[in-house]
Amino acid sequence: EEDDEASIETLSAMIGKGINWNEPTNNLEAEGNYITQPLSGVISGVVAEDGTNLLTVRTTDGTTYQVKTGSITSVYEIA
Repeated sequence: EEDDEASIETLSAMIGKGINWNEPTNNLEAEGNYITQPLSGVISGVVAEDGTNLLTVRTTDGTTYQVKTGSITSVYEIA
């Protein structure tokens, strides 16, 4: 499922942009899927972890998340 892996260069070009993504939670729904929580923040960096490239994203309350490219719903320019 990671065959659409974005390169470090592609992700690095996104630093400073706004992002919306679905953050997995530890809560399961009836079907056994993890419930995701829509979040938004600013991309502050890129990290490679176990062969997967992740975005470091900081939300307005200062929390930092490592976001998989597959959970991104949109990326936008910050005005």
